[in-house]
Amino acid sequence: MTFYGKALEICHQSLPPNHPQTWKVLTNIGGLYYEKSNWLEALKYFERGLEIDKLLLSKNHPDLIASYNNLASIYHHMRNDNLAIEMFENVLNCSIALPPSFEIAHTNNNCGVLYFKLGNYTMALEKFRVAYEMGSKLHVMDASQLLM
Repeated sequence: MTFYGKALEICHQSLPPNHPQTWKVLTNIGGLYYEKSNWLEALKYFERGLEIDKLLLSKNHPDLIASYNNLASIYHHMRNDNLAIEMFENVLNCSIALPPSFEIAHTNNNCGVLYFKLGNYTMALEKFRVAYEMGSKLHVMDASQLLM
């Protein structure tokens, strides 16, 4: 962690505030906290990274989509499923113009799981249907690949 802290300090001293390298370091620090199940610290770094993404990247850029997915996962672990759904829906909105992919199918499935958990069975069924159809077209038929 010390290495990343020093890297972030160097970024702040030598780069413009919203430089892509700063995003990379913030995301790596957030990932370390995530792996340690320190959701609040991970959230802090991922949110700062998302701010940079929104300024620098197009709506359907893979890094922006990854940032929303990171936040959705943290909110899910923090048992804030409504915010997790909001982040997953942001991912899906960013993905509209992209070709079908395993990641998009997986995100639909994860979103469906949360809708189901919250009792919104109609939305859950729709997300599961989209995930299944996309997965079928991509030959992602192993159910374990679509689990949250």
